[in-house]
Amino acid sequence: MARTIQDDDLRVWEVYPSSGAEGLHDDACIVFNCLTNRLIRPRYVEVDGADGAEAERLVVQAPDLALKEMLLSSKPVD
Repeated sequence: MARTIQDDDLRVWEVYPSSGAEGLHDDACIVFNCLTNRLIRPRYVEVDGADGAEAERLVVQAPDLALKEMLLSSKPVD
């Protein structure tokens, strides 16, 4: 399940969980994809000690502020 958030620069980001099946990372992570500027590379943050179900729960239940904080600490997808 995906959802969207808006950062402080008014960019809209799609946020979704990944269990690494797409080749993004071996561990579960949360991916941020900028919808308003396609030139910005997708970003991700690892979810320590969690599987794909836990990452999905975080995306669904986390407040927007928590997701914005994760976005600030995220890394670009290689």
